[in-house]
Amino acid sequence: MTTDNQRGSDGLKADGTPYRVLVVDDSIITRKILRKVLGDEQYEICGEAEDGGGVLELYKSLRPDVVTLDIFMDQVHGITVLKEIMAYDNNARILMLSGAEEKNRSSKRFPWVPGGMW
Repeated sequence: MTTDNQRGSDGLKADGTPYRVLVVDDSIITRKILRKVLGDEQYEICGEAEDGGGVLELYKSLRPDVVTLDIFMDQVHGITVLKEIMAYDNNARILMLSGAEEKNRSSKRFPWVPGGMW
């Protein structure tokens, strides 16, 4: 049996280098929490964006291993950003997040998500 102290870091690849993460969220609090939680697991935060505008260019320049992407953002919606990144790189690893508290926003079904995921 292993404990948290005995297991390896989730943020490291097999070769010992950290996974690079691009954090996209309009909430400064959420970005701060993600930096802390992911940093504690040795993930490298290679970039941050507070809205969806320009994320594709940031993705292209930083080449992260993983993107955390807020679904509901004011300037450019997370689904729009998801479509842009997936059109550029259909192997992108994207974790969609939402802190939406409004019932009508958090229960919304998305008409299109790559790979047929709902």
